[in-house]
Amino acid sequence: MSVKLWSGIAVSTLLVACGGGGGSSSGGGPATDNCTSLNSESFNCATSLRSVVNNAVKPAVNELQTALQTLDSTTQAYCSDLADDAKKAAAQNAWKVAMDQWQQLEVMQFGPIAEQRSNFYNWNKNDSCKVDEEVVNSTAASYQLTNNVEPVRFSLDALDYLLFTTSSNISCPAGTSTAIDNWNAQSEAERLSERCAYTQLATAHMVSNVAALKTAVDNYDIGASSNLQAAADSISDALFYIDKQTKDAKLTAVFPPSGSAAFKLSSLEFDARNPYGKEAIQANLEGALAVMDNGMDDYLVAAGQSALATGMKQKLQTAIDATAAINGDIRSILTGADAATCINAASDASELEKVCSLDNKIKDFTDDLKGQFVMTLGFSVPNNAQGDND
Repeated sequence: MSVKLWSGIAVSTLLVACGGGGGSSSGGGPATDNCTSLNSESFNCATSLRSVVNNAVKPAVNELQTALQTLDSTTQAYCSDLADDAKKAAAQNAWKVAMDQWQQLEVMQFGPIAEQRSNFYNWNKNDSCKVDEEVVNSTAASYQLTNNVEPVRFSLDALDYLLFTTSSNISCPAGTSTAIDNWNAQSEAERLSERCAYTQLATAHMVSNVAALKTAVDNYDIGASSNLQAAADSISDALFYIDKQTKDAKLTAVFPPSGSAAFKLSSLEFDARNPYGKEAIQANLEGALAVMDNGMDDYLVAAGQSALATGMKQKLQTAIDATAAINGDIRSILTGADAATCINAASDASELEKVCSLDNKIKDFTDDLKGQFVMTLGFSVPNNAQGDND
């Protein structure tokens, strides 16, 4: 590599260390286009970025579309026969498959995914009362579902509530509105029927939204961006989901800060009604590996950091394998568990220790992400991750 190129990378490294020189997350765009500067016979910046979209994002969107179509059809079948537990289970399983696909896309929030994310998932803005209000509103003859309403009331988190809750009662406080109180006073059969009718509207709406997302992604040419370094930086920013959400919010926030404290189960991503959770973490990690394996690793190799590229992917795979090795759902494992055992977890001897040591396995990857990765490639650290030295 030329002295000139290394000088450019060094300047960017100093800017990153000072909190500047960043991309979209720091407001000004990268000062140095290291991506284009690395172009050679064996590497092309635009080609590398297009590979991330073509081989990581597009396949995940295609799988999401198929999964949402199945969710829609199984929900229609369940709602046609509410007494059939097998049909309800089929709809719930279809939701899990769709959520697996979306959780991979959670770490790809750049371009169209970032723009349309709220049409599919809204953790942590879940509000079951708002969903119940929408069920009541949907009984009007002129009702239509619309996008761009916050919090979104038809997304995968809303469907988590609609498909997995075991009570037909409203979740809103008594007296929220006369319309809600009147709806709640109906028979259970009427409530179940109207709630399921709304669930069908929600799944059909998501099928429409994913078709629009697929069109947007198919037409998205990241390699034609006017600033390729900023485009690459947006992918880097998306990977920080693993640090701030997967590691910190989905795991560390749940663990007790001391041996005498309690697990904060209310911070878990999914409610007790649905034994899903480790699957979301695993899918996040798999999404990150897809991004690394389909373009960002080439970027590192071109910058002379092939060992870092290999190491980061190996650390992701280790975390994926560790998540897959957890038997049972995280909430059940942590309920009533010993806090001291969690804090001192140094092995994977028990299911509790597997869960409590997982954040450190993920940290092995995020330490590289926040360190050598952003410094080598001249990326910014997103504002919400700056100053985080965990």
